[in-house]
Amino acid sequence: MAIGWILLGARLFAPMLTFAVLGASHQTYTELGQSKSGDVEIVKAIDYDTEVAKQQRKKIEVLPEKVCYTDVGCFSRWDRMTHPVALPQDPQGVRTQFHFYNRENRDIPAVITEPGPRSLVSQAHFFREPKKLVVLLHGFTQSVVSLWLHHTKAALLKKEDVNVILVDWSNGCRSPNYFSAVGNSALIGRQVSLTLQSLVRQFPDTVDPARVHVIGFSLGGQASGFCGRHFLNSTGRRLGRITALDPAGPLFEDSDVRVSKADAHFVDIIHTSYGWNMLNGDLGMQAATGHVDFYPNFQERQPGCDAFSLSCRHRRAHVYFVESLVPDSCKFVSRPCLPDTADPQCDLLPRGEMGYGSEHAPGRGEQFLRTNYEPPFCLSTALDDTA
Repeated sequence: MAIGWILLGARLFAPMLTFAVLGASHQTYTELGQSKSGDVEIVKAIDYDTEVAKQQRKKIEVLPEKVCYTDVGCFSRWDRMTHPVALPQDPQGVRTQFHFYNRENRDIPAVITEPGPRSLVSQAHFFREPKKLVVLLHGFTQSVVSLWLHHTKAALLKKEDVNVILVDWSNGCRSPNYFSAVGNSALIGRQVSLTLQSLVRQFPDTVDPARVHVIGFSLGGQASGFCGRHFLNSTGRRLGRITALDPAGPLFEDSDVRVSKADAHFVDIIHTSYGWNMLNGDLGMQAATGHVDFYPNFQERQPGCDAFSLSCRHRRAHVYFVESLVPDSCKFVSRPCLPDTADPQCDLLPRGEMGYGSEHAPGRGEQFLRTNYEPPFCLSTALDDTA
């Protein structure tokens, strides 16, 4: 058990994201999207590992059938709790951390490195009264100091009185090891599920699975699916909501372990960089697998993203989501119609709202909309309207 209070003082130096931790050594992280040259190297690594994995699929009999670890159990290639061609690493090497925030602790989190009954009881002050619990999962090459996590956390706490957990699995998703990170996404999903199960047992009157919202970007979006799936399999109960922000496409697009509407009561997905050419920045998943799937600027480059920033379209998913949290802001209104649809019946179909409010909008299925090329990105207009 290791619990500590960590003061995060984040400073951004492209292409390196640097932070200092009180009582810890100085550390640096290269983050997807912080430099165009870094983007190229990371995307090449993803492309290479994806091709290697395709070859391993042809020789799948040579892969281990399962691995087992203390505290988290076994991972088998033959169920939907594990990626079929990438088994996770030992949790002792990944060293996942859980950073707890609320309105009283907006900037200085309680940090737990080995969630369990004793360590969670020490955080009882977070769970004195019933509140929604939001869990944020970063993506490949990112870490707990990734700016989108803290922008999202700050916007959530400003909008609602909620508890927020930022999950740091940076040791399990470092570049150039995309293949390992894919396997570790199942581990992270399970660790989050087990932590949520412990919280429900420890605080049954204040932690309700139906009020848990897991938000994941890229590989974190796929990890959120593993989390919801494991929680359901272990407890017979579904989590309230999963939001997958441009969930990773490579090695997941055609897999039966990709995030889906079976993983929570409500699953909303924002798709911003789908396609089949990773070297063109096509990093996200295209398949519509949620209760509602949003395709902003359908089949177009995201406005404001140039051809040289390979991760810009990918990152727009969390940029749009954070903007949707701004109080009294424009709504990302969507329609269930393709841009060339001339059917007047489309106007009679329920519209959606991309972002935080999507659960309460009537639109379901595939939804389409346009965005602006600079902040604020919301146009409050559907795809075939004129702004």
